[in-house]
Formats: sequence, C-alpha cells, structure tokens
Amino acid sequence: MPNLSRTAAAKLMGAAAAITAAVIILLIGWSLQVSGGRDAEERLSLYWSRYAALYYENHGGWKGFAQELEADAPRYPDRWPFRIAFRDEQGNKLGSFVSHDGFKAVEGSTDRSKPIIVQGRIVGYSDSESLSSQSPGLLVWLLAIALAAAVFTLWMLWFSGFQREFHRKMSRLYALAQQLAEEHAGRGNPASHALSVDPADPLSAVEHALGRAQLRINKLETVRRTMVADIAHELRTPLSVMRTQLDNALYAGEPLPLAKTSALHDETIRMSKLVRDLQELALAETGHLPLEKQWFSFTELVSSVVEMLSAEAEDRGICIRIESDSEIRMFADQIRIRQAVVNLAGNAIRHARQEIRVRIQLDSSRVVFEVTDDGWGIEEEELPQLFDRFYRGKPISSSGENGRSSGLGLGLAIAKQYAEAHGGQITVSSKWGEGACFGLILPVIAE
Repeated sequence: MPNLSRTAAAKLMGAAAAITAAVIILLIGWSLQVSGGRDAEERLSLYWSRYAALYYENHGGWKGFAQELEADAPRYPDRWPFRIAFRDEQGNKLGSFVSHDGFKAVEGSTDRSKPIIVQGRIVGYSDSESLSSQSPGLLVWLLAIALAAAVFTLWMLWFSGFQREFHRKMSRLYALAQQLAEEHAGRGNPASHALSVDPADPLSAVEHALGRAQLRINKLETVRRTMVADIAHELRTPLSVMRTQLDNALYAGEPLPLAKTSALHDETIRMSKLVRDLQELALAETGHLPLEKQWFSFTELVSSVVEMLSAEAEDRGICIRIESDSEIRMFADQIRIRQAVVNLAGNAIRHARQEIRVRIQLDSSRVVFEVTDDGWGIEEEELPQLFDRFYRGKPISSSGENGRSSGLGLGLAIAKQYAEAHGGQITVSSKWGEGACFGLILPVIAE
C-alpha cells in the first residue's frame, strides 16, 4: 500500500504539472490572439479612415463613394474578417461593406465611430469592426496537448528513476542501520534479532532500525558521560581533604617523614589535575564549557608559553624557533587557548630531537598556530587515535625504539575540545622519520 500510494501521488503530481504546462501555453496563445485582434482593429480603423479622406480630397465630395467602396473593400489585405460603414457629417449613410456573415449591419453612430478629417474639417464618420477570434487556435491547442503529454511522461520517467534509486539507498541504509543496532545490542542478546520489519517498505524499516540503534547509543553515551562526571564528583572532596592534610604536614614537618609527604602531595596534585581535566572534557563534549572571552594578543601568549617551556627544552637540548609576521589579536578565552598551546608545544618538546619550529600567522579571519618538531614522527595507524582521551602514543627514543608515553593521555584531547569549543580545529600531519606538525586553527572572533 505505501508503494501504491506513492505511485498514485506521483501520477497526480505529474498530471498537475502537465495541466499547468498546458494552461500556460493556452494562456499565452489567448494573450497573443487578443493582442493580434486589437492590432487588427487599429489597422482597420486607420486604413479606412485614411481611405475615405483621400477619396473626399480627390473627388471633392462623396459622390460615387459607395460604388468605389464596393470595389475596393474586398481587396483589404488583413486576414481578419471585418465590417466597415461610412456616414457624412450630417449622419447620412454613404456606404458599407461586410466581409463575414457574423456581422450585423450597424446604422447610426456607435462608440466605434471615428471622424474623417480633411484639411482640419470633419467631413464624415467611419465605423469599423474586426472579427478576431478570442480563443486559441487549433495549433495552440495541439501544442498545449503535446506539451502536457511530454511533461507527464518526463515526470513519470524521473519518478521511476528516483524511486529505484530511493529504494536502493534505503535498502542499503536499512542493512547498515540493522547492523548498527545489532552491534550495539551485543552478541547473544535476543534484541539483536528483533528487527522483524518488512524490507519492502524500506523507509519504515530504516526508521525502526535507527530508532533502536539510537536508543542504545544514547544509553551508552549517557552511561559514559555519567561515569566521567561521577568520577570527578566523587574524587574532588577526598582529594581536597587529603591535600589540606598534606599541606599541614608539610608546613609542620610532621607526623609523616618529609619525603613521603612530598611524594604523596605530588600524587595528590596529579590526581587533582586528572579530575579537573576530566571535568573540562565532559563539559566540552556536552557543549557546556564556560568561556570567558576577551581581546588579547595571541602573539604575546605564544611567546610567554615558549618562554615558560624553554627551560625544559634546554634541559633536553632542544632549540625553539618562533616565526611570526606581526602581532595577532583575537577574541577568545585566553586561559583555554593558552592551555591548548601549552599542550601542543609541550607534546612537541617531548618528541623532538633537536629543534622545534613555532609558526604564527593570520589567514583571512583565522589565526593559525603550527608547532613542528624534528622527532621520529607518528605512525600512520596512530593518527586517528591521537586525540582520544587516555591515549598515550608510542614515543620514539633517540635510538628509534618504541616506548610508552608519560602523562595521562589527556593533553591532545583537551586541546582538541578547547579548539572546537571556539569554533576552530586541530590538524596533524606526520611523515615517518621527519617529525610531526600540529596545527591550531581558530577564528579571530568566534560566535
């Protein structure tokens, strides 16, 4: 039934389009017909008024006019049937001619009467009428019918092709949606085989499959976000207490040995940072990250970050070079942008061998920050996972051996979320053995 109703609707729409095209052609033909009739009457009136005036001038009066009119009127060149009648200045009939039986002889003055003027004096009146058709001719009707048939045929051909393509894509989408629902429902779950819809109606099938998949995905996403939020909430309070106690112990130098207290304090700071980073990620992913935007110099911000990291770079024997054409200012959350720059630059320092190049430029209405290191680069299969939370890549040592990265694996994920929260993006490119280049692209003014 759904297929039948769609086909019937398509036929109705095709018929409506065909009728519309035919009506347009008929209206155009009628308009041209009416316009031609008006022109014919105008030509008729001017022609015979001039004819009568010339006769009067040449003969000095109206004597013999009726006989002359009877001889000349049939030779009038226009194709429309017409009638013509003449009267002198006193209203006496001078002569008339009717070329078609459809006219009735008209006596006396009518609203069609035109004065015949000779040397500035009215010497008589002419009364003319053209019998032009007010309906489209046979050719126009045939053209309208042919156009209507062509429009309907083309419409049905288009609909037939569209329907085939629609069913093909819907069938493919149905299969993908069903597979997606089954994968998220899990193996061995009876719900994974509950998609008992008729593939003959692909639209309903796709809607059903996508509905099940969406419910499952929403549930998993809710669980994931809730887990992150709960971890951050549950750890914040005990960590604060621990840090306070450890601060007091550090200040007093008791009761724990200073070395143990210091280590515990460092670990507490690390866990606090983890909680804060998880909170920031959760807010950014849900679109609730608060941004305090203001105008600031992006060039100065990068310079201060490089200066802050220069000590670590020197310890590793790494030289940092900055390339910037001019001062660049932008309207954004300075703290978030600074953290993104720190994360990208710090990541480059950890992987560089001898040199890091930092480049700042203004591209149209976008700020482009690029940091390039001369490390061993990133393996191609790792690139899609770089910005996943908790993903720690495999840094390459100076000897070229793989090793596990230090840190929590949140730096690049946070930088990516901060960039997207500002309407920007982060790019990465790498060639094995030649280092990696990370780019931070941000609008000068983000809405």
